[in-house]
Amino acid sequence: MELNDKVAVITGGDSGIGFASARLFLEAGADVVIMSNNRETLSPARSQLGAKTMAIEADVTDTKALHSAFAQVGRQFGRIDVLFASAGVVFPTPLENTSSDLFERILRINVAGSIYTGRAVGRTRRSRLSACV
Repeated sequence: MELNDKVAVITGGDSGIGFASARLFLEAGADVVIMSNNRETLSPARSQLGAKTMAIEADVTDTKALHSAFAQVGRQFGRIDVLFASAGVVFPTPLENTSSDLFERILRINVAGSIYTGRAVGRTRRSRLSACV
């Protein structure tokens, strides 16, 4: 896949699948924006990915933070071509030991966070997504 002159935004781009995907998007020629709510991992990830990477601290469960983050992407690049909603968490606890609070936190990040992210991009006037995953 060739992504020259494309702008890809990856939530959860500071680790795991999101980070690996950011590397692939960069290799394909895209400018990449990684988002994470973890500033301790975000900066080192940005440094490892290189100059064509922009890092933004934003929590996918915070709609105001998402709108602000996508406005920043719009100011920097003028558009978003690809969105990869990759932010997610895993808490390996046995079902019988998973509290309601933990279960709701997992759902909020892994499910609602993807919905909030998609809505925030959709509300960005300059978005013209070629792909959304």
